[in-house]
Amino acid sequence: MQWFNLRSSLVRYQFNRQWLLLGLIGIFMLSFAYNIWLGPTLERRDRLETRFREVANKLQALSQYRQNQQKFDEEAQHLEQQIEFLETVLPEQWRLEKITAHLLEVLETSHLMLKRQLVLPEENFVHHAELTFHLEMAGSYVQLLRFIQQLEALPFLINIRRLEIHNRAPQDPNPQLNIQLRLSIYRRQSVAKEEL
Repeated sequence: MQWFNLRSSLVRYQFNRQWLLLGLIGIFMLSFAYNIWLGPTLERRDRLETRFREVANKLQALSQYRQNQQKFDEEAQHLEQQIEFLETVLPEQWRLEKITAHLLEVLETSHLMLKRQLVLPEENFVHHAELTFHLEMAGSYVQLLRFIQQLEALPFLINIRRLEIHNRAPQDPNPQLNIQLRLSIYRRQSVAKEEL
């Protein structure tokens, strides 16, 4: 009986060893198949996903760049329009006859009577020069208002420095006023590019 038990244990041991060997061979074959077929496929998929992420990031950066470029272009266009406007209202040279003609036209259309006009000497500053006019006029409040509104529409930059109104007849509903007005007109100085 011992012989039989020994033999049966030996057979079981060999049988288990064969199955164990077959299992190890199966695991080896699966590992080999994984490394040959599936491993490179997974690595390729990982590389493709990485590449896809890189491309997506680059596309996002490009989109952001285009948005920033569009904002920059809009801002540059806005600044160019402002520069054109300033170059129009702040010329480099005085055109005194043109300025005087515009002022006389505004006086005429507003029906104010010009009593006296004085042009003060030009004042120079770092980036601009200022020409000041002293006007003495006569007229009504409505005419003065019309005159000031028309001054705003002139094609140069004007600053009303001082306005004095003297009413000779305070009880009159439509009095004739004595008006003294000091206004300044500006031009830009020529600036060398090195100073900018």
